[in-house]
Parts: sequence; C-alpha cells; structure tokens
Amino acid sequence: EDNQWLYDRLESEGYEMVYKEISIVNGEVKGNIDPELVLKSMTQYRVYKEAIIVTSDGDFACLVEYLIKKNKLRSVIASKREKCSHLLEAASGTYICYLDDLKDRLRYYKY
Repeated sequence: EDNQWLYDRLESEGYEMVYKEISIVNGEVKGNIDPELVLKSMTQYRVYKEAIIVTSDGDFACLVEYLIKKNKLRSVIASKREKCSHLLEAASGTYICYLDDLKDRLRYYKY
C-alpha cells in the first residue's frame, strides 16, 4: 500500500507489474515470485524488447545468463553492493548496477 503510487506510475510508463500474495513465515514476509518471473521472462522473451531485473538474489543468475544470450537484458539493478549475491554479480558482469551508487542521480528534489 505504501508504494502504490510507484506501482501506478510504473504501469503508466508501460511496465508490467506482477503481484503475488505474501505469506509470513517465522515473522518474515515471503512473496516467492522467483519461479514466476523466471518462467514468464524466458517463455515470453519474444514479446518484450528488453528486461530490467531488480534483484540482489542469486536465484536469478540463470535468468540473467539466459537473457544475455538472447540479447534481451538491459540491466540488473541490485539494492546494495554488500548484500548482492556473488552468483548474480558473476552472471551479470557489466549489466549490473547498485541503487546505493545511483541514489544521488535518482533522488527526488522538491523545489
């Protein structure tokens, strides 16, 4: 709910948002969308021009490798360099960037 404005804006710009019910396991929120994102990205790669994957999760390394081979990967955006999976970094190569490196360029200023 807090980020609904962001989701609405992304959809208005043409991004497809995939929502998934979450569950709480041992006090931790789980939304396990990994298999869905990988399957949809791989089976529908002819439908989209480029993919931007926002994750720090090494489970997406195989998807990143696949998209690079298909010339479909635009970028991988990870949150923090120190929290990013080494598998994802290795698979992404020069395609990866980190939000903590981009925060000054992405910061919103109200004038």
